[in-house]
Amino acid sequence: MKNWRGIAAIVTISLSLAACHEPSGEPSVVVKDPVDGKSFYLTASSKNQIAGQCQEIAALGSLQQARQQIKTDMAEIRQLIRADDLVSVRDRVQFLSARVRQNSDLMIALAQDKYVNDDVLQRLRWELGPQSLGIKPQNYWKVANVKIERVYNWQGENSGLHPYLRLEHNSQNVIVKLERSASTLEVCQLQQTVAIHLRVEFRGPQGQVKISHYKLLAKNSGG
Repeated sequence: MKNWRGIAAIVTISLSLAACHEPSGEPSVVVKDPVDGKSFYLTASSKNQIAGQCQEIAALGSLQQARQQIKTDMAEIRQLIRADDLVSVRDRVQFLSARVRQNSDLMIALAQDKYVNDDVLQRLRWELGPQSLGIKPQNYWKVANVKIERVYNWQGENSGLHPYLRLEHNSQNVIVKLERSASTLEVCQLQQTVAIHLRVEFRGPQGQVKISHYKLLAKNSGG
């Protein structure tokens, strides 16, 4: 993998969403809490294989300190970005994100070549039902349009990921899928930096329009 540098994805998506409360031209806007995705595997054996590789990486003594610091910092970032006022936590999130970047670079430098080749199938899926979308049966709002505004990983905003994303939706459900070749190190340790800024347009019974923005986050594979 190349070009591993860049601010952690979650700080970028959080600060971009901080300005979404009153975007120009949009009639009604809500910024929702983060939604975590799930990893999917083609077969049980492929799941076991990835889990075994993740355990190998976790056991590497040279990587353990950087790995634990990333885990701790990402947990705090995920908590901070739930704040109503994202701007108020910006400095702390930026500090933590910079440290995540530094430790990610260190892990890559220390990892064996076999862990940094793009030879693993990365499959992520986000399912947003009526509860996640904020749709209540009595208000008759329906999903009208869905758009991925931006997608991020450890490199910052990464438009190269768009071709690997798929959107499905009906009036009350949205599914987002990401499927691509990635490295074992990315899937096991750096997948948690994947973040998607999703924009959903709703239509009311009288043709009213409202917009909600969602932060779709990922977790590492392999436990």
